[in-house]
Amino acid sequence: MPILRVADEERLVNWVIRMNNIGYGQTKRELKLVVKKILDQDGRTTQFKNNLPGRD
Repeated sequence: MPILRVADEERLVNWVIRMNNIGYGQTKRELKLVVKKILDQDGRTTQFKNNLPGRD
């Protein structure tokens, strides 16, 4: 079972594109924090500690 739904992935991609358009690159950490925010806002829990993806 995937952790992110298609709508979540689209939201993540749109965020990356918006940040790129204003000249702001993202770090891995920032991307992981956005995933955490998406999961937290939806009230979902995952195998990630505190819904924050790890080193993988």
